Amino acid sequence: MNKTIITTLTCAALTSFSAFAKVKPANLFTDNMVIQQQTDAAIWGWAEPSEKVTISASWGDSVTVSADKTGKWQTTLTTPVANNNKATPYSIEFKASNTVTINNVLVGEVWLASGQSNMAFTIKALKLSKQQIGETNFPHIREFTVQKNASKSLAQDVTGNWTVANETSVANFSATAYFFAREIHHKLGVPVGIVNSSWGGTPIESWLSASAQSEHEATQKLIAQQDKWAANYNEKKQQDKYQQKLAKWKNDRNAAKTAGQKFKQRRPKQPQHPHTTQRYPSNLYNGMINPLKPYAIKGVLWYQGEANSKSVAKGNFYQTQLTSLINGYRFDWNKSDLPFYAVQLANFKKPQVNPVETEQYWPNTRESMRRATKALNNADIAVAIDIGDANDIHPKNKMELGRRLSLLALKNEYNQDVVSSGPSYQSAEVMDSKIKLKFSDVGSGLTTDDGKPLTGFAIAGSDGNYVWAEAKILPGIKGKQQFVEVSHPEISKPVAVKYGWADNPSTINLYNKEGLPASPFSSN
Repeated sequence: MNKTIITTLTCAALTSFSAFAKVKPANLFTDNMVIQQQTDAAIWGWAEPSEKVTISASWGDSVTVSADKTGKWQTTLTTPVANNNKATPYSIEFKASNTVTINNVLVGEVWLASGQSNMAFTIKALKLSKQQIGETNFPHIREFTVQKNASKSLAQDVTGNWTVANETSVANFSATAYFFAREIHHKLGVPVGIVNSSWGGTPIESWLSASAQSEHEATQKLIAQQDKWAANYNEKKQQDKYQQKLAKWKNDRNAAKTAGQKFKQRRPKQPQHPHTTQRYPSNLYNGMINPLKPYAIKGVLWYQGEANSKSVAKGNFYQTQLTSLINGYRFDWNKSDLPFYAVQLANFKKPQVNPVETEQYWPNTRESMRRATKALNNADIAVAIDIGDANDIHPKNKMELGRRLSLLALKNEYNQDVVSSGPSYQSAEVMDSKIKLKFSDVGSGLTTDDGKPLTGFAIAGSDGNYVWAEAKILPGIKGKQQFVEVSHPEISKPVAVKYGWADNPSTINLYNKEGLPASPFSSN
């Protein structure tokens, strides 16, 4: 198929690429890439202003496009059905005054994986044996790792490479994304590409566009504070402080070495101007998300939230932020139902002691994740409340986490007959001195993972004081249990229930019979 398109792309805020004397596709379009199957996939790059560029794919599609006055061009290629495991890879040729050919191109399923350190966390960081990790030589699984770039303005392109999964290269893949991709590849038998754009320790506001959070009062206050700091920023003074800290760090390290002691202090970080930090709102969207659009993707995997769990208010505000992020990315990719699957924060820190831990903030963020995704179509959470680590913010069971994310995609996007999640709180009905809770996603029915009575539920009356509750699974229709009854002998008029309301709710045990855990929740 041949198409001729004249582009009219203009954007005064973008840097002109008229300096390009030769045709150059965007950096996502390189050897070993995976392109989304059965769609009109966006293709773009740069050339001489007004120069005609012909893009030809070896599967049979071809298009000619003219660059705009800045030298940018954009068009689409119609992609075929995905390669099977024995298919010959394709090539794509870009021809103008020069010719660029990219090889070993696969057509399959492409997912964007983003977030902070738990998404960035690599296979090698798991420190598992080859036997524990399992098979890694998968030529049809590839990852494009976006290099870190915090930018105050919208970036045009990213830096990175497509890497084919093998025994050596997979060490640097995102562990969560890799195990997700491996499951999808096994179940569907098609290539899977992961675009990994993540950065440890970063808050969600860094990943939101400026327009998506323009009405977020808390974020605008944060921007005002950082702008004030930036206005008074003294680079020399900050560098002097850094050199003093560095000198002390080196002395302490040498002293520890001389004494034969371990030295665990981290090297001081170079000072950053407030406007260039990865924590400044929208900087990572500008540098690491904006240049990716509109690369054709099937959906988004999101693992972030730890950096926003600093207070009850911030945890609650996360619902607004995550909703804006999902809607913003759907707008960017021009797909109102773009699949979005977030990892709910895993259990972490000291095990729960009180029925409700009011001085802990991760429960609020988890609830925000649950509510935000349940309120939107084609969005959901992978519950990780049972596979965390009390002593490590980076839990190592990324294999199970990748599997749980894959279940959501397999059911909702690929029409596979699987139970995709654990029990999800749906509604509460007060019945005299008891509260009857209804759950969806019960699979074959509700159960406990340890065969013991239900634990982890707290109940409160009108005074708002929560106590440990008695809870039991009610008999279901045709054996399929979906209700839980909660009560306490000293509360005659209950009003609310919480489940697993702690950073590390170590006693919770509500599952479905398929072995997937219920999400923590608050009925009010």
